[in-house]
Amino acid sequence: MGDTYKEKLWTKDFIFTSVANLILMLSLYLLLVTMATYAMDTYDASVSINGFVSSIFIIGSLFGRLYWGKQIAVVGNRKMLLIGTVSVLVATTLYFLPLGLYPLMVLRFLHGLGSTASSSSPSSWQP
Repeated sequence: MGDTYKEKLWTKDFIFTSVANLILMLSLYLLLVTMATYAMDTYDASVSINGFVSSIFIIGSLFGRLYWGKQIAVVGNRKMLLIGTVSVLVATTLYFLPLGLYPLMVLRFLHGLGSTASSSSPSSWQP
């Protein structure tokens, strides 16, 4: 009983992974709840188009889950988290450009793909 090994919880890798996931999830949820209102106010879209603009992110996430789930074994956890983080950063930055309604839909789909790359990787910073 005296030989129990106590592994440290607050390691550099744990803190980095936690902060990265916090930023990614904030980006996801803050945009998810405001996107329909944004499409309606900015592009004068109909209610059904507003719903589609909001939900196409989920469709992208579904396709991303199917693709990235298989790629984790090939790419590795660390690289998968970096790919997802960079793609979400790029997608989030592109929201500041006035692209138009249909490019916004494409961006939402790609953002869904990218967000699942990071969230599909296991919550460990292991190579």
